Amino acid sequence: MIMFKRGCLNRGRIRSDEGFEVTLIGRSKVRYKEAGRTVDIGGELLTDGSALEPSTMSFWSDGTPVDDALKARIVGRLCAALQSQGMSVDIT
Repeated sequence: MIMFKRGCLNRGRIRSDEGFEVTLIGRSKVRYKEAGRTVDIGGELLTDGSALEPSTMSFWSDGTPVDDALKARIVGRLCAALQSQGMSVDIT
């Protein structure tokens, strides 16, 4: 089970005990970070949650492509992180 520090969302950042971090960037982007690299995911922050568009993930910040298996893992972690803060998540 992934654990998160509750209340971190107030600063726009959610940290996991498994070494990854989720940061809300404005109202249309979420940044996922692990092992010193990041990938941005498009979507929309709503009043009661968020809608994420995994198809917008294509490359890590270091230029490495994000394959479908990795996208699925990242989406699962993003959902868990946002839900840990009481947000609903819709995958579009």
